[in-house]
Amino acid sequence: MGRNLVTVALQQSWAEKVRVLVSKKSADSFDQKRVEKVIYGLGWNGEILTQATKDVDIVVNLAGRIGDGECVFDDYYKANFLTTKLLTTAVNQSGIKLLVHVSSPSVLGPIVNSKHPGKETDPLLPGNDYEYTKAIAEIWIKNNCRVPWVMVRPEFVYGPGDRHVLRLYRAIKSGRFVLIGGGKTYLHPTYIDDFVESMRRIIISKNFQNQIFTIAGPRPLKVRDLVGEIRKVFGGRLPVSASEGLMRKVVDWTPLITSSQIDFFTQNRLFSSEKLYRKLKFKPSVDYHQGLVMTKKWYKQEGWL
Repeated sequence: MGRNLVTVALQQSWAEKVRVLVSKKSADSFDQKRVEKVIYGLGWNGEILTQATKDVDIVVNLAGRIGDGECVFDDYYKANFLTTKLLTTAVNQSGIKLLVHVSSPSVLGPIVNSKHPGKETDPLLPGNDYEYTKAIAEIWIKNNCRVPWVMVRPEFVYGPGDRHVLRLYRAIKSGRFVLIGGGKTYLHPTYIDDFVESMRRIIISKNFQNQIFTIAGPRPLKVRDLVGEIRKVFGGRLPVSASEGLMRKVVDWTPLITSSQIDFFTQNRLFSSEKLYRKLKFKPSVDYHQGLVMTKKWYKQEGWL
């Protein structure tokens, strides 16, 4: 998300110059001439963040840990909360004009009623370590950030540049994906270009400080339908089906799937972007077949497929 955001901001000139805080491993991802890199070593600290936020107008916090099956609570806590806490102190001292904090709609927990998508005014009901640490980061900003802020909650972002969802495409293509419980629950993927355009409108706006915006794709779809769309574009055999109960038992003796992954595919995750349209006159519009075709093309160019 960060790489795409920086690239488009410079191409479209809604940012004159961008400073990025990156690890040595990720430094080569930002080669533009108008990008200034601040490289950190083993971890962030207050001094690095103070340096990175000095003499800038807007800070976008895209740091976080999604999870890869090996994360423990401390990993999420450090990446999702402690870095946000340090950053809040730094921006308070530097006196920037706006902090844009990228959170997640998963702070609402699973959506119980699929007829009522989650929205910004719903209470925080995190159900796992990732959701909890993202939720307390939001609370910290609300209570402690002294500069204007906006929080955005993008849901399931996919597209060129992403490697996290690549594992899902590969599993479906190879026939290794397990459709749990018939794939009846909803997901709400969001194409990267829709995320970036939403961010552009939020960043250049002067009227929506101290507010929260959800960014979600044009429509939710059931897991089985998403798998079908991926099979149309990427190919692959029909997925293996299994009950949720069986997969919960499998977790105990294999590292190939985790409880959080089962939760992801068996709990409703669908959200309303109505406020985004009402306030910023923008609706995410890239449909899934189109988005997957563009994603596959990019993966092939990069040699990942």
